[in-house]
Amino acid sequence: MSMLNFSLFLSLSLAAILAGGAQAVDTPYSMPAADPMYPAPPWTYRDCSMLQISFRSNPDIVARMVPAPLVPNPDGVMVVWLADMKIVEPFELNYFEHGLAVPSQLNGSPVLYCTHLYLNDDTAIAAGREIWGWPKKHAEMTYTRDGGSVVTATTRRGVEILRGTFQATGDAPIADVARHYVNYKLIPSANGTPRPDVQQLTSTTLLRTTRVRKNGTATLQFRSSPTDALGQITVNQILTAEYSEFDFTLSSGEVVHDYLQKSGVQSLGSATTGRE
Repeated sequence: MSMLNFSLFLSLSLAAILAGGAQAVDTPYSMPAADPMYPAPPWTYRDCSMLQISFRSNPDIVARMVPAPLVPNPDGVMVVWLADMKIVEPFELNYFEHGLAVPSQLNGSPVLYCTHLYLNDDTAIAAGREIWGWPKKHAEMTYTRDGGSVVTATTRRGVEILRGTFQATGDAPIADVARHYVNYKLIPSANGTPRPDVQQLTSTTLLRTTRVRKNGTATLQFRSSPTDALGQITVNQILTAEYSEFDFTLSSGEVVHDYLQKSGVQSLGSATTGRE
């Protein structure tokens, strides 16, 4: 075959492929396409444990971390959790997770807006950011349980930015807990424009089946690193501290506000739009 004929053959073949579409290859759920990083939810978690502390901070600083149309609580209350997470289906993964959230309201419904989230596993980080918009960053973590005590620490780029301790004082009533978490999902555009490709508030409801629950006393400290301004979060008063062991299923969420669309806030679990 001559070079001219071969070039014509390639051109015709490419035109045929473009006309018919790439039907021979299924679209992967995640990147990279040749070896996807994670499967689609739902994901089943088993034998998880968590230290959760609620505390009062500076209301002005807390309010600045919460984007409209969310309305933060007026008292500067925040919640921190320090957890040992275990996925068992559809894949197996064990990681530590330390997060911060602000009790807020969205269109009159109570939610927890997640401001910071640190993990020590790249798969959980990538999936959380890309699917739900969880504000996940990588960090080194320790999570140690010894009888009724728990000691946790988060270190990022050589700086310990978070440390929490807990000492159990007694059993707490067992109850399944459902919480609505809201995240600010932002994906910049590859074309270099200031307008992002994605700018949304997403909601995820987590229903935990609790097996163990203990009340106790706690300490909590924050420090800043060059890339994490946690030191601005003051711990003025610890309100509650509890340790729990639980199972749950992480399902897909929903978009409750799209900043790039003219439609406004949606009620949780509803497609009804509200104010812009």
